Amino acid sequence: MPQLIPAAARSVLLPAHHRRAEHVTFVERLAEYKPRQVPELPSRAKRSGRRYEHAAQSMLRGFAGYIESPWLRFTDSLGARRMAQPDGLLIEPDCVFVFEIKSTHCIEAYCQLKLLYGPIVQWCYPQHRLVLIEICSEFSPTLRWPEPIVFCDDIVEVLQVHSGLAAVQWRRNDERRYAAE
Repeated sequence: MPQLIPAAARSVLLPAHHRRAEHVTFVERLAEYKPRQVPELPSRAKRSGRRYEHAAQSMLRGFAGYIESPWLRFTDSLGARRMAQPDGLLIEPDCVFVFEIKSTHCIEAYCQLKLLYGPIVQWCYPQHRLVLIEICSEFSPTLRWPEPIVFCDDIVEVLQVHSGLAAVQWRRNDERRYAAE
């Protein structure tokens, strides 16, 4: 059963390093793009997060119309060209679902969804309703976002949300349940 998690009572301090997409003037989806990557030895937590994201992506691929990790090049009103990559998009006739996958519910997901991906995707689909969804393994209702969010226990349930921000707690062992449906 979806439940509304209210916004934080006090202002929430957003990470200073977060990128924003303000006054988007152009967006294009790139079919082939490989960013330069600096070789790194990821921490145990990063490796665990990547395994969780891989499992969640595997589950989301089961939904018709799901686009996994699209690269979007966008231009803002100052002419700066930048790149963004949401974890996934699900485009329906009147609604676009934007997914961000995190192992733990966090403010960074809000920043990415609301301040970066939301404006870019809304520019591409101005007539569509927009639902910004965080998928996480661990959800804490005590960590409040600056805006209210709808919390759902089930991925199918979250796809019934009509607009705004939503979060769903999904665990890897839930993957077997969706494969059977």
